[in-house]
Amino acid sequence: MIRAAVFLVVALLAAGCQTAVPPRAASLADVQVVTSPGGITAWLVRETHVPIIAMEMAWRGGATNEPRGREGAGWVLAYMMNEGAGALDTTQYGARMQDLNMEFACGIWVDWTTCSMSTLKKTADESFEMVRLAFADLRFDAEPFERAKRELAVSLKQGETNPRMVASRTMDQTLIPGHPYARHSTPESAGRVSLTDAKVMKQALMTKDRLLVVVVGDITAEELKPKLDAVFGALPAGVPLPPLLDAVARPAPPKPVVKVLPQPQTLIMFSGPGLRREDPDFFAAYLLNYILGGGGVSSRLSDDLREQGDRFGLMAASVFVGRALAAER
Repeated sequence: MIRAAVFLVVALLAAGCQTAVPPRAASLADVQVVTSPGGITAWLVRETHVPIIAMEMAWRGGATNEPRGREGAGWVLAYMMNEGAGALDTTQYGARMQDLNMEFACGIWVDWTTCSMSTLKKTADESFEMVRLAFADLRFDAEPFERAKRELAVSLKQGETNPRMVASRTMDQTLIPGHPYARHSTPESAGRVSLTDAKVMKQALMTKDRLLVVVVGDITAEELKPKLDAVFGALPAGVPLPPLLDAVARPAPPKPVVKVLPQPQTLIMFSGPGLRREDPDFFAAYLLNYILGGGGVSSRLSDDLREQGDRFGLMAASVFVGRALAAER
């Protein structure tokens, strides 16, 4: 059940082309719902085979909540999350993570904000304390903050000749101009991001009420409960984020939109009908997409193009593409 949608082509004359461990069965029955004394809930999958603990954190809300004209504030905030907290400056914080053999990093996506942490069981207490510091007492020192802005600006400048980035942004600006999904950071907007912008985004996005936590590894529910309160207890309660209206696409232009870049290869991007996550056909379509084009070089289309296409040449490869498509009808 595929709804009607627009169709658009964006063409770019662009860039030139030890001992094996037996598997263990797992199921949703392995998931424990753990609630701390302070009311913070996490999903726990206990796995004692390897003395490691991993924690994933997520909040609904992301880059669409960046202040207009200062797009990139979320990226800078994510960068700063492991650049110093409490009494530890950026160098000391990084050295301490190395000493504990832990990893901690965050990311801001279009609709979501995420952080992840992994640590050894024997250094878990100290590692959880490092994450607590980041949420409760992030430093926002000037040197790493300006470095983050410079790195973002350089990356965005390089992206101005990246065929996929140019095509994606062109499609957004053609079909849904003015919508938050069509807003993208630029070197100029990154340069305008202030410390206040990043701090306000942290308060707005990383809140206790929208927090989702998943923990996997060598830790019991009783061990986890006090850590949840310690790590996340200082998060603000939060206020509702501004509602995000549906992106209603404009009719596609009658002719392809062409962007010319200096590289001697053509990239073509198409837009077609899609399904909402709540659509009953969503997961069937997701599986179909994976079989046909997902999974890196393991998809049917990739196998036909790369493996059999290499043997028989480009003409034969085009036949294989048609065969792969027909097999999925």
